[in-house]
Amino acid sequence: MQGQDLASGNLTAPVLFALRNVEVKDELLQIIQSEFLEEGSLNRALQLVEAGGGIKEARALAREQVRESRQALRVPSTCLCAIL
Repeated sequence: MQGQDLASGNLTAPVLFALRNVEVKDELLQIIQSEFLEEGSLNRALQLVEAGGGIKEARALAREQVRESRQALRVPSTCLCAIL
């Protein structure tokens, strides 16, 4: 189920990024603090995360981490000879 982390109280990167957006911050914080007691509040929170750019920013961060990881794993062939 989408949003299970959020419903469990785990604020993941998309939520944290969305909370930086002043247009959604107050409403999103209010929903989180109310612990999703109102019907539909989890769905609304997910909408706010999307609208606040949280998912977009989290994906960008993930792409950057993958890029950096790939660069870190690139070992010059001269180094491989020393290992073998």
